[in-house]
This record gives sequence, structure tokens and C-alpha cells, in this order.
Amino acid sequence: MQRTFGLGLALWLTAGAGAAAQAIHGRESITLPPPPAAEAIPVADDYFGTKILDSYRWLEDGKSAETRAFIDAQNAYTARYLKQARIRPQAADDLEELENVSAAKTPLQRANSYFFLKRLAGEQQFSIYVRHGGTGKDERLIDPAQLSRDPNTSVSLEDVSRDGKLIAYSVQQGGADETSIHIFNVKTGKTLEDELPTARYFDVNFSPDGAAIYYSRNNQQGTLLYLHTLGTRNSGDKLLFGREFRGERLGGDDLFSGVVTDDGRFLVVTIWRGVPARRVDIVFRDLTKPGSFFEVLVWGLDSRFEAIRAQGAWYVKTDYQAPNGRILRADPGIMPDVWKVIVPEGKDAIDDWSIVGGKVYVNRLKDAKTEMAVYTLDGKPAGKIDLDGIGSSSAVVGRTTDRYGFFSYESFLMPPTIYRLDTATGKRDVFFQP
Repeated sequence: MQRTFGLGLALWLTAGAGAAAQAIHGRESITLPPPPAAEAIPVADDYFGTKILDSYRWLEDGKSAETRAFIDAQNAYTARYLKQARIRPQAADDLEELENVSAAKTPLQRANSYFFLKRLAGEQQFSIYVRHGGTGKDERLIDPAQLSRDPNTSVSLEDVSRDGKLIAYSVQQGGADETSIHIFNVKTGKTLEDELPTARYFDVNFSPDGAAIYYSRNNQQGTLLYLHTLGTRNSGDKLLFGREFRGERLGGDDLFSGVVTDDGRFLVVTIWRGVPARRVDIVFRDLTKPGSFFEVLVWGLDSRFEAIRAQGAWYVKTDYQAPNGRILRADPGIMPDVWKVIVPEGKDAIDDWSIVGGKVYVNRLKDAKTEMAVYTLDGKPAGKIDLDGIGSSSAVVGRTTDRYGFFSYESFLMPPTIYRLDTATGKRDVFFQP
């Protein structure tokens, strides 16, 4: 409705207020009666002694009977024009060809294989693919069209085990928030019997040895973090975190997830307090010490924090005492006030960040375009990623221990393109482009 209303309004404006009572005769024998008129009902506003007239204030109430009647008349008028416009089918075909192209999302690298979502031209949903080696052939592993006759059924890639043998993926029916979680064996091409029933899940992650998965499940009562050992019943899943911590209740709006650090040593729980979150807490557990308690990285501060562990240290991006964001090297048990500054706050806000290959990549939005700066883990400037023209880029995606990372970039002149970045040399090559 918005598109046809916009065209109808454009036709009305083209005719001009003075021609409102005249019929319109266009090319290809198109004939239209006078366009629907919008009644001018002047309303005067006084701004510090200057009066400003607004004749169409009444149209700002999109739910009023008068506005709805005007929109209906405009839509009917537009439909009358489109019915006579013989070029419309050709224009629609041209637009469909431009929109109906292949698309992909940034991959996860495991060993020498790359796992990612891709949708071919003509398909409605993304499938899960693997590419063995940088120049290997893309192999479809999981196709949602084979799971259900419902074209709205979709799949998402949750995680891949460190050896690349198992995939955790979710299945979503229609536009529901809830998903079910499944485990796929890459070698056999079969889905395991392990299945988490339909619910709201956050960040499903494999354990370091690939024998279990960590998952967070949310309902009206709150979020709970569990450990599910593959090959066992769901009833035996172990509750690891939830309900309360340090005497503070975790409610239904406190969302959190558990992520294993790239070195496999820690399980990190990030808690978003409220929606939207104005406070974010972070706790962690040492997986090398069975039965150990969760320790605090940051707790109880009305600021937001994101943590990455790299080369034996904690790095945190936060708006604590820095509205535009900064990156600090964190020390558990010590207030952020004395943490070492790695990337200071700048005049442009930090939009996104990551650590890949032992380097810190920081995205900022400057003059309506992404700028990506590079720093060492000690905070020394290490150059930037040159982007082609005025466009938008994702953060560099990858593990802190990987040499290669991936990022997507698009502009008015370039379609969404995924690059593979060599963090050692700064060189990049195209991983996917429609």
C-alpha cells in the first residue's frame, strides 16, 4: 500500500494544485480524470513571533477516517493509471531480474573448511553450505526445502565444532521467534538424534571437544544456560547458570548466552539486563577446572560491555565513561577505571569490533560511510582496511587464533561482497559476490 500511495501522491503532485480540476492526457493514450484533491485546512504555528502555516496537518494522523479515505482514493487513482501503463509488466520483469540474485553470509572457518549460509537465485531461503579450501566447490549440506513443504521454513547456522565434523543449526517455522536445534554430521551427511525442542534459544555453542553443546533457553520466567551432552536425553541436561547470581535475581527481561573462548579455556556468559539493555554484566567459568564457580569480569555497572579473550588476556569494548565507546584490556576483580586503554574514545562512535589473528579491528561510521581501523593488542595503530568508495562494512569475522578473517562490504556501486582477509599481510580476496 505504501508503494502505490507514494506513486499516487507523485501523480497528484505532478498534476499540480492548479491542475487539480483538469483531466490528464499522457503518452500511449493514457487518460485520467482529475486526481483526488487534498483539502487545505490551514493551521498556524507561532515560532518566536514568526507564523508558519501548515495546510495539511490533518494528513499526519494516519489513522483518521479522513486520511484513510484520502489514501484509498490515491491508491485507486494510481491503480487506474497502472492498468493503462503498458510498460509496467516490462518494468516489473526488469526489477525482478535485478533483485533475484544469489546471496551469502560471512563464513565460519574450521580447519581448512568454510561453513556459511547461501541462497541461490530463485530460492526463497538460505541453505547451509561448506567449501573445503579457499577455492573449493560449494557443497550444500542442509536445504530447508527438504525439511518442510512450507516455503517459510528457514535454517540458521549456529556453530561448527572445532574439528569441522559437526554442525549445530536451528530450524524456524514461518516468522516465529522460536526455533528447534539440531546437530548434523558433515561426514555422514545425516542429522543426529539429538534435538532441542522448539523454544527461544541464544548462542548455541559446541564444547571444546565437540562432545556437548552449551545453549541458553528463554521463556517468560527468564533465561537458563544448559549443557547438553550429545547422545543423551534432554532431561539430563545440566543447568549451569540462571535464576540468580550473587544474590541478584535474573528476570524474564535479562537475556544471556554462553560462549566458549577461542582458546577453549573459558565459558563466558554475557547478560543483557533489560530490553534494550542499558547494563551488561559478564561472568566466566574456567573449563579446565571441573566444578569451578563463575567469576566476575564486570558486574553491577550501568554501562554496556562486550568481551573477547585473546592471547591470554581479556579485551572489552564499553561505553563506560565513554559514550562513543572505547576498548580496554580488562583485569577481573578490578574496576574498569584502571583498566589499560587499548583503543581510546574518538569523536566517531565505535560501531563494531573484533579480534582476529591477534589484531583489533574497529569499525566506525564517519560521514555516512564505514571506516575500519586496525590496532595491535597493545593499542598501537596498525593501519586501516581500504574500502571501495562510500559504503557499509561488517566487522571482520573470525577467531582470535585464525590467520584469516571475513567481512562483507556493499555500496551504491558494489553489490554485497564477502572478502577473505589475510590478517598477516592485509591482502584480501573475494570469497563471494553475487
